[in-house]
Amino acid sequence: MDHSFYINSPTVQSAGYSTYENCSLGRIQSTAVGQGLGEPPPRKPGKEPELTGMSSKRVILIFGAIMLTVLGIIATLVFCVFSEERLQKNIQMNKETSANEIADLKKNLIHIERTTANEISDLKKNLSDIQRTTANEIADLKKNPSYIQWTREDACKRRGGLLHSGKCFTAHLSSSRNMTYDEAVAECVKHGAQLAEIHDRVQQTLLYDFALTKMPAGTPYVYVWLGMEYKHSTSTLLYRSGMEKHSNQFQWDNNHPQPDSSRKYIAIEVGDDGDSKIGIWNLGKSGHEHGVMCEKET
Repeated sequence: MDHSFYINSPTVQSAGYSTYENCSLGRIQSTAVGQGLGEPPPRKPGKEPELTGMSSKRVILIFGAIMLTVLGIIATLVFCVFSEERLQKNIQMNKETSANEIADLKKNLIHIERTTANEISDLKKNLSDIQRTTANEIADLKKNPSYIQWTREDACKRRGGLLHSGKCFTAHLSSSRNMTYDEAVAECVKHGAQLAEIHDRVQQTLLYDFALTKMPAGTPYVYVWLGMEYKHSTSTLLYRSGMEKHSNQFQWDNNHPQPDSSRKYIAIEVGDDGDSKIGIWNLGKSGHEHGVMCEKET
């Protein structure tokens, strides 16, 4: 349908203008004709005049965009609300879980404390048993001859002595020959002992070898006081116990025993100069020797 029409405006004509208005789809096209410009230019075929209004398609797009925005906002709000509720639920669940875990931990702690107390009690009982058993074992060991022997040997060795026949022998020697018999007795008493006695040739050799290990450096031989006495009337050695043994049961040094009755105290000669210095001497009480051999019950 052709919606074109001409409008002649008296007002415009009075001003010397002639207006040609062509209206199509709400758009008005005007051309001034009152100043000798001639007829309005003809419209080019196939080209519609531009619309001054808004097309329905654009309106639909704008409306759609608005709706999408609104829906997005609504969706965001719904998501936030849902997330908040879920977060609250998680917090509540965590609180409940933590409370349960704490309760379980307390139970476990009580169990551990009870178990530890029982274990400590058991350990104390075991310790008492061990101590009792150890005490009994020690008592049994002390009764055991092997233990007694070992203990005695250890104690004797710590004193630098030699254990033999239940006695600990020690030698106290110097390089100077200046010890009398009385001084020898005092030296043994100082160590809680008494002068050593020998009862046979085996023990004589044993104490001789021990004295060799105690000789002062650079001293070729020493004379060592012992505890027996020589009894001239019977040619025997007299012991502290009152027992006597014939002198021929021992090895004497050359020219001994001497017949002088004042020479009744006994010493043994020990040397490492190649000479056979192992014999017994009978001496006077005022004689001076290098030292003394002591003995102590163990």
